[in-house]
Amino acid sequence: MSTDPFETAEVSHVLFGTDGSEEARRAQRWAMGIARFWGAKATVVCAFDSPRSFRKRGSMVLPQVREEMEEEAREIAAEAAAELKANGVDADGVAFEGSAVDAILHFAEERKSNVVVIGGGGREGPRDYLVGSTVERIVRHSPVPVLVIK
Repeated sequence: MSTDPFETAEVSHVLFGTDGSEEARRAQRWAMGIARFWGAKATVVCAFDSPRSFRKRGSMVLPQVREEMEEEAREIAAEAAAELKANGVDADGVAFEGSAVDAILHFAEERKSNVVVIGGGGREGPRDYLVGSTVERIVRHSPVPVLVIK
């Protein structure tokens, strides 16, 4: 039995993470191409973090803003999934409350994805030096290969 992972590579499920940006749209074209080539299903996920108001004794979620953010994430995921479907890919879109890292790791496992496709996170700054970039954390912790599109 061969130990070469590319000898038996097969893609039955593509996980595509998006935030609706132009960078994500470029990644979407790659996700679509991979899914079409392999005849694979695709899941589009858009993550959103609940906004909080911090007070002396803790924090509280701002419900109206949270609902608006969730609706926007649902719309972004649904639009991307609809475009994949229009191009012959069996796709669905989901919104995920939490970080993009948690969303990708959760759905990669839940949907038994074979590959993750994401945009290349061009946002660098002081925060990335402290906690690392979202893309870096996804690449480090993903159970499957990650294709990062710049």
